Amino acid sequence: MAVRTKIGLLEIGQSQNIPDQDFLALKDEMDFVTIAPLDAYNDQELAAQFQPLLGELPISSCTRTGQRVLVSSSALVPELQKGVQEGVNIGCAALLLTCTGQFDLGNTTIPVIMPGDLLRDRVQQYQSQIERTAVLVPVDEQQELLRHRWRLRLPSTIQIHSFTLSPQSSLLECHNMGQHLLQLGVDTVIMDCLGYSLAQKKAIYEVIPRVFNAKEAAMEFIQSSLRRVAV
Repeated sequence: MAVRTKIGLLEIGQSQNIPDQDFLALKDEMDFVTIAPLDAYNDQELAAQFQPLLGELPISSCTRTGQRVLVSSSALVPELQKGVQEGVNIGCAALLLTCTGQFDLGNTTIPVIMPGDLLRDRVQQYQSQIERTAVLVPVDEQQELLRHRWRLRLPSTIQIHSFTLSPQSSLLECHNMGQHLLQLGVDTVIMDCLGYSLAQKKAIYEVIPRVFNAKEAAMEFIQSSLRRVAV
């Protein structure tokens, strides 16, 4: 029996009872293990110690109960560094950060896959074809900052708008969002959160001709680059 590659899912929130169905589809090739440093904290401690700082991009995270909360990206860094060390200790070949945010984790002894970078690179490959894009974010508080981040990444000729779509949205709600964006003249959608599923991407793609999904970019990277790595 072939040894499956062990990939650590480095969570920016707490462990969830329901496994991610998209990653489960790769279970015959990859052994995904959850690494959630924030599991060490209760709700009161999360609220007290991880409040987003003024001016920084708040990170959309989830508690064990599935409640969505905003946490500080700078306060997350030392916790994620603990998670990296845990991944090393349990023999992960690589870690996948479950967020499209930007974090400076320093030098690590195993690769840490950053979906935000993969998403950026993929969108930039098609930027000459984009006229008006919509950036989808999980919470209203991220709209302005993420719109600005993509403004810095893409040519000034591209019109950039941002909209909130919860990762818990139904497929019908995703389809309706696509219809709304089409009416606004949007030709490209950027789903800037790893919480958006492949099924949600498909629902929007039924309406909009170009849809970029962070999770899809990450999964394809893992399959193409790490499939031959054995632990």
